Amino acid sequence: MRVGIVEDNRMIAQSLLSLVRAIDGECEGETWETAGEALAHAKERQVDLFLLDIGLPDYSGFALAEQLRAMENYVTTPIIFLTAMPGDALKAFRAYHCYDYVVKPFDTRELAELLRPLMRRSSKERVCIRQRGFTVRLHPEEIIYVEACQRKLLVWTRQESVTVSTKTLKEFHQGLPSYFIQCHKGFLVNRHAIQRLDRKNGLIYLGDPMPPIPMGDRYRDRFQGDWL
Repeated sequence: MRVGIVEDNRMIAQSLLSLVRAIDGECEGETWETAGEALAHAKERQVDLFLLDIGLPDYSGFALAEQLRAMENYVTTPIIFLTAMPGDALKAFRAYHCYDYVVKPFDTRELAELLRPLMRRSSKERVCIRQRGFTVRLHPEEIIYVEACQRKLLVWTRQESVTVSTKTLKEFHQGLPSYFIQCHKGFLVNRHAIQRLDRKNGLIYLGDPMPPIPMGDRYRDRFQGDWL
């Protein structure tokens, strides 16, 4: 899983990073000192859990949480606020639907007990791709589209492609969330990644650096509402 730690105190940030890695040795933890930096990275790569300091140099953790909640792929992502002000708790729960809050200075053991079930749950939600000799784990939101090609599947993220030779497109689709749509006999697409439909030419645009992918005639009725 990927944990995003937004904390301008480097000593606290490193302490939190060490803690999440101790809980899950496979965890990808990243630290950012400003809200703007965290938001930019969160748009590029999916984050499974946020630890947000409320008092940040550029703007508040509350404002960052509001920006994250406005993004479809972060509506339900767990957020834990870090604060030196216990009075911030009610606002955190009501306005930003945070999972919990931690008052500084925090107790490491108590924080570990809070994080452990969250991190286990998020790890289970990942798509596990097992190939000969290695395993790749992807968060579903990282997957932009899946392409069937010469009896194999190519699973595309914005950073890489992963080859799957053990499942058909239909079988792989069954293991994905409902926001994945079959758009062509050989393609699945993450509806959250769609930026534009070209109905005239039968193309789906997904933004840089992805190429447009085809939309088959028999699948066009699946694209309604947002893209009309």
